[in-house]
Amino acid sequence: MIETLKLTEEQKMSIEYDEGPLIISAGPGTGKTLILTKRLIYLLNKSKKEKYKILALTFTNKAAKEMRDRIEKEILSEVNRVFIGTFHSFCYEILLSYGHHIGINSDFIIYDDIEDILSLIIEYIQKIIMENSQDNNKNIEDILKIVEKYRTVDRLKTRIRIYYPIFIRLKNNFIHPDDQLLNNISSEVKVLYQLYIESLRNYNVLDFSDLIYYTIKLFEDKPFIKKHLRTIYKHILIDEGQDINYIQYKLIKTLCDEDFKNLFIVADEDQLIFEWNDAKFEYLKRLNNEYNMKIIFLYQSFRCPKKILELANKLISNNKSRFFNKKEIISIKNNTNDVIKLNKFNTQKEEAFFIIQKIKELHKKRIKYNNICIIGRTRYLFETLIQLLEKNQIPYYIPMIQEKFVSNEMHFIINLMKLILNENDIVAYNKICDYLFLNSDKFSFKNLDKSYLNIIIEIISEKNLEIKELIYDLKKKMNDFKKYINEIFEIYRDEGNLEFLNDIEFFNEIIQDFENEYPSNENNLQNFLNYLALSSRKEGKGIAILTSHSSKGREFDYVFIISVNQEIFPDYRALQDNGRKLEEERRNFYVAITRTKKKLYLSYVESKETRSGYIKKLEPSQFLREMGLIQ
Repeated sequence: MIETLKLTEEQKMSIEYDEGPLIISAGPGTGKTLILTKRLIYLLNKSKKEKYKILALTFTNKAAKEMRDRIEKEILSEVNRVFIGTFHSFCYEILLSYGHHIGINSDFIIYDDIEDILSLIIEYIQKIIMENSQDNNKNIEDILKIVEKYRTVDRLKTRIRIYYPIFIRLKNNFIHPDDQLLNNISSEVKVLYQLYIESLRNYNVLDFSDLIYYTIKLFEDKPFIKKHLRTIYKHILIDEGQDINYIQYKLIKTLCDEDFKNLFIVADEDQLIFEWNDAKFEYLKRLNNEYNMKIIFLYQSFRCPKKILELANKLISNNKSRFFNKKEIISIKNNTNDVIKLNKFNTQKEEAFFIIQKIKELHKKRIKYNNICIIGRTRYLFETLIQLLEKNQIPYYIPMIQEKFVSNEMHFIINLMKLILNENDIVAYNKICDYLFLNSDKFSFKNLDKSYLNIIIEIISEKNLEIKELIYDLKKKMNDFKKYINEIFEIYRDEGNLEFLNDIEFFNEIIQDFENEYPSNENNLQNFLNYLALSSRKEGKGIAILTSHSSKGREFDYVFIISVNQEIFPDYRALQDNGRKLEEERRNFYVAITRTKKKLYLSYVESKETRSGYIKKLEPSQFLREMGLIQ
C-alpha cells in the first residue's frame, strides 16, 4: 500500500486503481504530477519481480524530468523500468531501434529549427533542377513553374515558410502526399508538400512531426513491432490528455489496439488551449468511449486561494462544451482577503508604470523576481513593459522567444558537431561558412570531390591547427564527444563574452541530463544532438513575461494579467466566431488566473494607441463581467 499522508481520498483511489482504463479529471493545482509519479511508484513497487516496463508520455521535458527525479529519490532501483518522456522523445527511441524496417536509417538527425528545414527544401529543389531528375515520379515541369513564378530563392523560401504550417497540419492529420484528400488543395501546395517530405528523407533528416508520423507508419506497416512493444510496456500513462491532437490520438490507438486494459490518462478539458495545434478534447472523448474508461475527479486545489477558484468556476461555467459532469474546484487554502486586485487605467502606458511600481514594492518586501509573472494575451502587449523593466534594471525572461543558445560561437560549435556527424550536412556547412565569413558556394564548387566536412577542415587548418586536430579526434571517437567539445570550448572561451559563457553553462546542464537518461554505451554524438533538439529552452531568471499559452504548467506567487479588454482578451477573432473560439479564449483566461498561488492583479485600459497612431477606445473584457468583478 502507498503512503496515505497528505493524499485526498480521490488521489489515493487514482493511484491504486486496478480495474481497467482510467481517466483522472484533474483541475488546476489538484496534484496531477504528484498522482502520475505516485502511480508509477505504486506500479513499480507492486511488480518488483516482473520484467515489464511502464510507459509515461508527457507534453513537456520539464514534467518528465520532475517525475523522473521524484521516482529516483523514492525507488532508484526500479527507475530503469520506466520510460518517462514526451511523445516525440518516445517516438525517437522507437525509430532509432526499428526505423530501418520502413527505410529510415538509424543515423538520422532531428531538425528543430524551421529555418534549417526551409533551407533543406530549397537545397533539394535546386538539386532536382540541376539533375533534371524524374525519380519518384517527380513532375519537373511543375517544380520549374513554381521556381520561375517566385524567381529568387528568398521569395520561394518565403512562400514555403507560409505553407509550412499547412504541411505540418497535413502531417498531423496523417495525410500522405498521394492521399486523395489532397485533390482539394492547390497543385502548388501539393507539389511543395511532396518536396518537403522528400527533402527531409533525402538528407536523412526528421522534424518533430516526422517522429510521430513515421512511428505510426512503422506500427501500421510492421504490426509485429507494436505487438512486441505491448509485451514490453504493460502500462501506459498519459499526461495532459486534453491536449492530444489527431496524430497523437492515432499513435495511442495504434499502439494500444482495441483491447488494452492499462491505459491511464490525466486530463482537464477546461485547460485545453492548443486548438491552433489541432488539439481537440473530442479525441479524449473518443478514447473515453472506445476504452470504456472510468473517470475519477480531482477537485481540491493545493495551489490557488479560495477567491481565485470561485472566480475561475464562475468563468468556466459559461462554456457549454464541457463533456464531463465535473465538480467545482475548491481550495484547501483559507486565505480570502486581499487576494484579487482589479485596476482600471487610461492607457497601456499607465498600466505598465503601475506594474513596475508594484514589482518594486514586492521586491522591497523580499519577494524574489522568479516568484512573479506578467501574463498578456499576446506578446505584442509587452513592448512598453519590457522597456520599463530594462530601464529599471529588473531582470526578466520571455520563454516563448528565448533561444537555447544565443552566442555565435556556440552556434558555430553545434553546427560543427552536426557536420562531424554527417560530413555532407549542407545546412550545417552553410552556417559554418557564414560564421567564417566565407562564400559557401564558391568553396564547394572548387572542391566537388570532397565532403563538406573536409572542405571546412581545410579552411580551418589555415587559421587554427589546434581545432583541426580536435575535429579529427572527435570524428574518430564520437562516443567521447564531451571531452573534445570541452577542449573546443576552451579555444573559443573569452571571459568577457558572457553570452558564450552562459551558453556553455546551459550546454553542460543538457549534457548532465543526457548522461542521466542514456546508458554509457549510448552516450554518442548522434544521440546527444537529437537529445539537444528535443530539449526545452533554458528557463530564465527574473520576472517571467508570458502569453496565456506559455503560462500553462507554471505557477507563481504573484500574477499580473494585463489589458483584460474586449478584443484583446478575448481576442477579436474569437468574438467574430462567438462559438468554439470564444470558449477556447475563456479556457485561456481560466488557465491564466489559476497560475496564482498568493495574489492576482488584473487590469484593463480605456484606450490604446494603434500602430498607425490612432487612439482606439476599449471596453473591459466580458470575462470580468462573467466573474462578477464588474457590472
